[in-house]
Amino acid sequence: MTASSSLRMFANDPVLRKILGPGVMAFAIKIGAAALSYLMFIALARTMSLAEYGMFGVGFSWAILLAQVAAAGQPVLAMRLLPGLEGASHAPERHAVLRYLHAALLLATAATLALWMAAGAWADGLPLLYLLAVGAVCATTAMSDMQTGILRAEGEVAGALVPREILWRLAVIGACVPAMAGWTTSWNATFALDVLAILLVLAMIPQVARRRGALAWIRPGPASADVGAWSRMSAWFALSAIISTIVPSMAVVILGWVAPPDETGPFFAALKTSQMLMLIFIAGNIVAGPLFVRDFKRGDTGSVQRVAGAIALAAFLFSLAGAFLLLPLGSSVLRLFGQGFEEAWTSLQILCFGTAIRAALGPSAQVLQMCGAEEEAPRIAFVTSLLTLLLFPFAVLWTGPAGAATVMSIGQVVSAAWSNERCRRRLGVDASILGLFRGRPTGSCA
Repeated sequence: MTASSSLRMFANDPVLRKILGPGVMAFAIKIGAAALSYLMFIALARTMSLAEYGMFGVGFSWAILLAQVAAAGQPVLAMRLLPGLEGASHAPERHAVLRYLHAALLLATAATLALWMAAGAWADGLPLLYLLAVGAVCATTAMSDMQTGILRAEGEVAGALVPREILWRLAVIGACVPAMAGWTTSWNATFALDVLAILLVLAMIPQVARRRGALAWIRPGPASADVGAWSRMSAWFALSAIISTIVPSMAVVILGWVAPPDETGPFFAALKTSQMLMLIFIAGNIVAGPLFVRDFKRGDTGSVQRVAGAIALAAFLFSLAGAFLLLPLGSSVLRLFGQGFEEAWTSLQILCFGTAIRAALGPSAQVLQMCGAEEEAPRIAFVTSLLTLLLFPFAVLWTGPAGAATVMSIGQVVSAAWSNERCRRRLGVDASILGLFRGRPTGSCA
């Protein structure tokens, strides 16, 4: 099949066209967000010393990981339960779902923060203000993820993404300008984390305002008999989110334990650079999640396979192009963070090509989650993540950050390949690039 015929097939396929309009919008927002995210981390690096930026990278990585624990799977549960609950006839069920989502999030966030502060008090050498700052970023990130998940379930692409992806990052960059220009003193890691948390709270205001009756869940409503099922789904979703986040987050944390901060900071910059190559993959998942739910409910596995395959193909081509582009430009890009960051060039190349291979295997984990096989993805991710993290310290000690990048990339590829194999066996759906060219799936989402 030629490139032109593939493009015509995409343009003429009514199933694939369902993701084109919202997908283009999500991709456009993600492109802007990626550029702003990169500028944001560069700006933050320019406000701190290399050692302080290493401390910031460790704290930020902890906060993102803890935010997945605090979110307790509720953002994904919102996308699983809310699609199709529009209209007055579904109002009681929708109210019950929203009450459960918010109550579970608040309880999980409180428990996570309590455990974090207790662990920090037990650990030696971590200042109280630093612990509080990490906790603040954790809590605000979890709350923002929840609002984003609800709006995505309602089909709100711009409303779900723009406040956090665009407005928040612009605000952080603006806050960095005085220190970058030398008008104020340099920042430390604690202050930088505090700025992120405060501005993220402000960015959530448009998200909440976008939803009509956003606070209606506070009012008493009918009890739901599905709380047990929702709790079980939440547990699997939370486990999947935590495990998928734990490798990149703990990679920076472990590197911070076994290597000096002047190596941790550049590796963190390389990791953030490589993650930009997943833009199309992330944008496609944002649009496809609710579509997967609706198509599975109708038993249309053919639609799911074509949508997943299209996401895999577009993400692979974009990631591969970016990886080749960064071969000659990687050092220059890393130097934007400051002097000494170019030392992570080798790590960057390994992470970029690993990202491209992972993209080709498609959104199989999300397909498993959206089709009632939510226990499959975390089981696979748990095994591969555990092995990755066990090998990680040895890789760092033997070959430095480049060895860490190699272990990370192999782990992500193996996890994606295994998830797609389970997707094919359990559901009969090939979520990889090959799914675009295979026949109609024979599996069932029952």
